[in-house]
Amino acid sequence: MFNNTDNTILIQKLGSSIRRCDVTTGHVFKYDLSSEGYIYAHIGESRGLVFSLKLPRDTNTMGADIIPVTFASTPTSSSRQQSSVIIVGYYTLHVQLHQEASLCPLSDIEPGSSTSNKSNRVVSLRNDYDKDGRPHLYFVLGKVPERQVSNTDNARSCVLARLTRHQSRDNNLLHVLPDSTMVADRGFVTVNMYEGRE
Repeated sequence: MFNNTDNTILIQKLGSSIRRCDVTTGHVFKYDLSSEGYIYAHIGESRGLVFSLKLPRDTNTMGADIIPVTFASTPTSSSRQQSSVIIVGYYTLHVQLHQEASLCPLSDIEPGSSTSNKSNRVVSLRNDYDKDGRPHLYFVLGKVPERQVSNTDNARSCVLARLTRHQSRDNNLLHVLPDSTMVADRGFVTVNMYEGRE
């Protein structure tokens, strides 16, 4: 399940209309006045950008495993952050691991690369373990749009969301790494949406 240590899924928000900037990690939403039909799963904020998973149009499969279409990044300064959205549910992320991990650079498996058309890869990083010696797992979201990368950042960078718990509650769940970073390809992740808790 997605590490949700810093945010709480608020059941009272389900079905309510709020500003995009007030959506917290774990919630699924759609834009109030949009006919585009996409549903989004809010992930978090990093480096002045707000990230979410873009799910297939008119997703009506609550409780089913869904592969994201892509991820979306919106600057925190964008007027879209003030748009009205409807909270339609919450989500968890489910990981299916390969029997054996394989080493490769992020550029080989990030969504949109020549070797990967998937938007749901899970990796681990070198020398990055939890207190029990197990590798932390990361969901590969994709490239940071070049227009949103500062001069000090690597223009060929990739956003990863940590799936496993960290000892520090204030440790950021989102990480931006050069896409030349070597990773262990561990498996796949799917999104499971729910309308409410049982």
